[in-house]
Amino acid sequence: MSLPSDNIVSMRYPGYGKSSGTPEEDSIIKNGVALAKRFTEQGRKVTLVGYSLGTGIATAVAAELPNHAVEKIVLIAPYDSLREVVRSYTPFFIDPLLEDMQHAFHSVDYLQESSAPVTIIEAGNDRPRWKMATQRLKDSIPKERLTQYEIVAGADHTFVKESNPWYNQVRLNQLFQKTI
Repeated sequence: MSLPSDNIVSMRYPGYGKSSGTPEEDSIIKNGVALAKRFTEQGRKVTLVGYSLGTGIATAVAAELPNHAVEKIVLIAPYDSLREVVRSYTPFFIDPLLEDMQHAFHSVDYLQESSAPVTIIEAGNDRPRWKMATQRLKDSIPKERLTQYEIVAGADHTFVKESNPWYNQVRLNQLFQKTI
């Protein structure tokens, strides 16, 4: 998959792959905000893109930036709250323990702190619980802010990596308003 050549920057999760550190919500958000501010402090707008777990980070970073600095938020296979996703997989008697979950990534709450337009791309064949989490997130966004909602038919949760490469290139270029 290739993306437009226009200033694309990504960050690694601490503690994953070749990155050092531990994957804690606060530090990941802090790193994302610092990275975005390198551009916004130059008067440039940013488009924040998150995939799966990264959608919580993208929404959290958007919440920390001035509204005028975020051009749009693109969420691929998103969720409403990591806590709610975990809750959907656990027995009811575990619920009290989840309230103390350290890294909850409450995307719904983060999006309330930003006024940037939102694009959601959902995998058509995603796991039912994940689809419900995406639906809850979608339902929480005011209609005027949800500027694009797309379901990729036949795709599962890993569709960004494994689906049709042509689709990925064309769609991502369209999302960034570029031509290939």
